[in-house]
Amino acid sequence: MGKGLINEIQVHQQSEEWWELLEENEYQMNQPLSIVVEILSNLEILNHQLITTSDIPAMLEFLETTLGKELEGWAKWKAYMDSVNWIERAHELRGNQYYCT
Repeated sequence: MGKGLINEIQVHQQSEEWWELLEENEYQMNQPLSIVVEILSNLEILNHQLITTSDIPAMLEFLETTLGKELEGWAKWKAYMDSVNWIERAHELRGNQYYCT
């Protein structure tokens, strides 16, 4: 593994730790923290959500949503998630025992 790179297991474990630290995990979509919580919640169960490195650019774009544009960020995020072929993704990950397919 190269310097600065982590695998899906490490991301999953760290996300679980951060999730446990949240005092509140529900925010309105127009609140900036709702975006952080959404991404963290996906990473925290990435092996069930079938999240892979191919999703990271969309996650980063969502996290970089400009303040005051949260609803637009949510719309783009939902459009991205709707565009993923989850059946194909599950098929691709079928051989990876870490993912629940």
